[in-house]
Parts: sequence; structure tokens; C-alpha cells
Amino acid sequence: MRTGFGTVDTPIFVMGLSRTDLTQEFFIHDEHRARWEANRDAVERRGWTVRAVRATDEIEEVFCAVVEDSHSFALDGNILTGNCHHNYVAEETYDGVDLLVTRKGAIRAGSGDLGIIPGSMGTGSYIVRGLGNTASFESASHGAGRRMSRTKARKTFTAADLAAQTAGVECRKDTGVVDEIPAAYKDIETVIKAQTDLVEVVAHLKQVVCVKG
Repeated sequence: MRTGFGTVDTPIFVMGLSRTDLTQEFFIHDEHRARWEANRDAVERRGWTVRAVRATDEIEEVFCAVVEDSHSFALDGNILTGNCHHNYVAEETYDGVDLLVTRKGAIRAGSGDLGIIPGSMGTGSYIVRGLGNTASFESASHGAGRRMSRTKARKTFTAADLAAQTAGVECRKDTGVVDEIPAAYKDIETVIKAQTDLVEVVAHLKQVVCVKG
């Protein structure tokens, strides 16, 4: 994967990339955990923060390593990311029977599998670890889930409502994404509590930037 920025005249936002309040559970590899603990003071001192996004001709390669048998991958530099697709078919075996398991709006939650369960534009996301519950075919919810259709949300709420419900989050706040307003989704904390037999919570993340569309 190759990354780079286009032409930007002024700073856009401040985003912390690595914080001292992370825990070892964020890192899959033992050597990454050890490196994190050894360098916590340096992280605190340097801040590891993007202060501005400006025009550049530089392109940086980012290397990803797949973590075998974990349905996850780690970016070089200790950034943990879940390979958390939620609309797919997989060949799996349960009770000795080979099956085609279709996960539609669901993630795999096999024993030890790391996953991401998002809430909405304003409520953050949960990093979870699967418990391998075969009664659910080792699956868990993909997200909070809608409690209101997109059409009803557009008829019920305004751009001002969206701005109020996403206060503190840098994101689109126009009529084009009103159907994504937090009130149109179920309460993420209630959803997580309803599946404690499927996953365990590793961390609760509160976003500062949400990219939609």
C-alpha cells in the first residue's frame, strides 16, 4: 500500500497516532508489545502527532504483515488494524460438518480473532476479541445496527441535528449524510452488552475524525 498527500495550502487537523494510554492488548506480536513498553517515555516526549497536512511530493511505503490464523493484520510501526470484513462467504467446519457460512453485516468472532464493532459517526467503536462461540457460528455483529431507515432519518432530522449529535468529531455535517446521524442507530453500548458470550472488549475508541463518502 502506498500513501501520499495531494496539494493542501493550510493545515487541516491534528490527529494523535500513538498515545501513552494505549495498553499492550493493542499489539498482536510480543516483540511489538515489548517495543511499546520500552519506548513509552519517548512517545510521550515526541507526541507522535500529525500537526498539519501540507503539499508534498514524497510517497511513503507502508508495509502490512498478516497475522496467521488471527483474521487480523498489523501495520509496521505497531499500529494494529483488524481485517474486519463483514459481507462475505467462508468455508468453515462446525460439528464435523463442512459449511458455507455467509456473514452479512456480521464479523467473524473465532477464539482470539480481533474485530472492530463500530457505533456511529458520533459514538465511537469497540475493538473486540472473539470467544469462538459455535452457537453463533463464531460470529458477532458488525456494528450497532440501524433503528431507523435511511429514508425516515432524512425525513426526521436536519443538518443542524447532525452537527449537534457529532459535536467534537471532525466530519461531514451536511444534508447529504443526515441518514448517518447517530440517533438513527442503536445504542452501541447496549449492543456490545448483548453479545458478551460472543466477544470480549479489548478497547473502546472515541473518534476525532470520521470520513464518510
